[in-house]
Amino acid sequence: MGGKKKGPQLTHLYEACDTNDVDVLLEMLKKDAAGVVKTLNSDGWTPLHQAAYAGAIDCVEELIKAGADVRAPCRQGDTPIHYAAAQSHHDVIEVLAKAGSPLELKDKDGETPYDVAGSRATKKLIEQLIAKREASGQDTGKGRADGEYDSEEDWEEVDEDALAAEELAALKLAEQAAAGGGEAGGKDKAAGKKGGKKK
Repeated sequence: MGGKKKGPQLTHLYEACDTNDVDVLLEMLKKDAAGVVKTLNSDGWTPLHQAAYAGAIDCVEELIKAGADVRAPCRQGDTPIHYAAAQSHHDVIEVLAKAGSPLELKDKDGETPYDVAGSRATKKLIEQLIAKREASGQDTGKGRADGEYDSEEDWEEVDEDALAAEELAALKLAEQAAAGGGEAGGKDKAAGKKGGKKK
């Protein structure tokens, strides 16, 4: 099959998913459902990524019914729920979650759907969905887009206040060392070199 024929079909498909034109999408699914749901654009987005990003709920539902993979990552490692979360499309997030979308998968930037959520309300919704899955003993989808797995320490909650206090204390020490100058400053610098890099 020639490459020229593929281009317009892809454009038409992604346009339908972007505008929630479910009638056009259903026509395409009738002809080749397996081919449609596995189609990729130049960014590695499936039609489900496009529909999730656009908040095209009807298209999202039909693509899932047709067998679209809710776990499929794009080139950046983002799944459709990452895009729905970033745009705060709550109805889409709920449908994707119900279909088994990974709620805590990290993309290539190390960000989960919660991290990229476009509003506090969206973060709250994702928290609730994660808690619901945990309560029923279901997998929340922890992992990374590269297929590797983080240790439990990587998922520990960060105490933002404690972290801010540590950073402030480090800044004060640096200011004192700079203000002291002379011999004391030299000793601090030498001590710093001996200590090496912190891990």
